[in-house]
Amino acid sequence: MIARGQIHSSGPKLAAYLTTGKEGERAELVELRGVLAEDIRGAFADLQHIAALTKAEKPFFHAHIRLPDDERLTREQWLIVADRMEKALGFEGQARAIAFHRSDTHGDHLHVAWNRIDLDTLKAIDPGLFALKMRDEARKLEAEFGLRQLSNEPRPDRLTKAAKQGEFEQAKRLDTDLDALRNGIRQAWNGSDNGPSLAAALEQQGMILARGDRRDFVVIDAAGGEHALGKRVCGVTAGEVKQRLGGEDFKRGLPSVAEARATQRAREEERERGERHGEQGESGAGPFAPQRQESKEDEARRKQGGKEAPGRVTVATTDGGMVAQQREAARELAKRQWLEQFRPKQDGPTRTRGR
Repeated sequence: MIARGQIHSSGPKLAAYLTTGKEGERAELVELRGVLAEDIRGAFADLQHIAALTKAEKPFFHAHIRLPDDERLTREQWLIVADRMEKALGFEGQARAIAFHRSDTHGDHLHVAWNRIDLDTLKAIDPGLFALKMRDEARKLEAEFGLRQLSNEPRPDRLTKAAKQGEFEQAKRLDTDLDALRNGIRQAWNGSDNGPSLAAALEQQGMILARGDRRDFVVIDAAGGEHALGKRVCGVTAGEVKQRLGGEDFKRGLPSVAEARATQRAREEERERGERHGEQGESGAGPFAPQRQESKEDEARRKQGGKEAPGRVTVATTDGGMVAQQREAARELAKRQWLEQFRPKQDGPTRTRGR
């Protein structure tokens, strides 16, 4: 059993993810507990408004739990898993949503999202060292359900620390070998002593060193995935990475994330053209590979650093879209309409339950 968790900032985005799934997956919402709204998007928008009364910037916790492809649990067992993880993380009684994502090849995997805001104190519940708590609880559940016992020890061929949830999900979406990519980056780091030598070592593996949107340096793999240079990959701090790779002059000479991704897309198109013509030929690699023009969406994300506008919260509209409302308006609305109504129903009946 592989259990991962992430503290999350946007309720509407999390609600959309739980009920949509990825390409090739079927999503099913099986439980919505402790909320007033009948639908998950409205419920998580309510919770987002309540969070605006606090200083919590990330008022949700998202757990993703899956099994090896050849193992299965019943729905009742999956719900026990959700309850046990909830207790281990300290979220007992908090509003939550449970969803299954199904795949014909990978079976079911479980997603649980909890509201972190304690309605009595209006403070966020801290799950502490949640990665260790979820790992330890997973080992206990494996024994109880007769599942294969996974090891807590890192694989001997892994040179880096385990990836965080976002990078893990990115690799699943792009269908890439995350361990191999991260090991390759680590090997390039170990074999280089400055910025140009690292860029050259990565280039030999089909990867591009780029200047990050929110970090100084990132690596873009051949599929367009982004990997941060730091302790989890290189074993050193961001400051040590910057010191080795050089100053602003070197950084300014690197492509942006959008430019590096455009180069990787151009290389892939060149490879596909070569395959169609029966050529082994050129892959389009190299510093002068053709680049696509940066899209307006990429440009907007780059300029904003991937962040929402300050002082605003995101809520869901009735048509499923996203709009921004002023924080002060959210505060007043939450005070007037939800807070007093919401507290008595925190332990109320579950709105949705699986069959």
